[in-house]
Amino acid sequence: MPGAEQAGMRRPTESERRRMYRDLALSLRCGLRDAAAGFSFLRLRGLRGLLRALHSADADLGLFRDSQAIRDLQVVPVLFEHSLRKATGDAVVTVAQVLGMEPAAARLRNPATDSEVVLALRVLQGCCLLCPGCAAAAHRYNAVKDFKEQFGLNKIADIVKDPNRDDHVRLKCSEFLLLYSGNCGATFKSNIQEDLKKLFGEKCASFICSTNLFSSTLDSQVRQCELSFLAEQVLDYMQPY
Repeated sequence: MPGAEQAGMRRPTESERRRMYRDLALSLRCGLRDAAAGFSFLRLRGLRGLLRALHSADADLGLFRDSQAIRDLQVVPVLFEHSLRKATGDAVVTVAQVLGMEPAAARLRNPATDSEVVLALRVLQGCCLLCPGCAAAAHRYNAVKDFKEQFGLNKIADIVKDPNRDDHVRLKCSEFLLLYSGNCGATFKSNIQEDLKKLFGEKCASFICSTNLFSSTLDSQVRQCELSFLAEQVLDYMQPY
């Protein structure tokens, strides 16, 4: 897509900018749909589409950066949940899975091939170049997975449920639970809610997972006050154990 430089350094009009954003959003949606598929050849097609979308995006206009504020268009979570996730063994796809005769939870996935991983890393690099926030998201997303693998949630639960702990420490742990839930991609969301339910009860888990701190347009100071207020509510929702 021609950028401002190709147009003789003329900045696009507002209507042109909206059209360019719509085109980029459509390309991202199509690419992300395939990049989240269960078959490697579909994910490869999606990654190629995402790479084309990144190449066509004008960095000066910041359209891609703006798009990453919308959860449905975020590229980094999809990369880490599918092409860049850790292998869990060889997956064998059966006819029943292809025809959709098995429940989604029971379906196995094609493991990522070497070429898929390389392409996913190229997409990730492009995302980080166009949007500095994507680099932070990549580090954060890996940290979330590492935290889960080290049973960090159980350790936080031990602290926040201990009435003998300092109230400020318990409040900060409660804030962490809200941020932890909000930073997880859709693939982990249901699993995390189930983990929270076992640790804190259904009412508290539902409240934590339904809170969206990342759609707010408030400044950082006001958002911190909002986070503290919600964290106090989390403590109130917790069932006694």
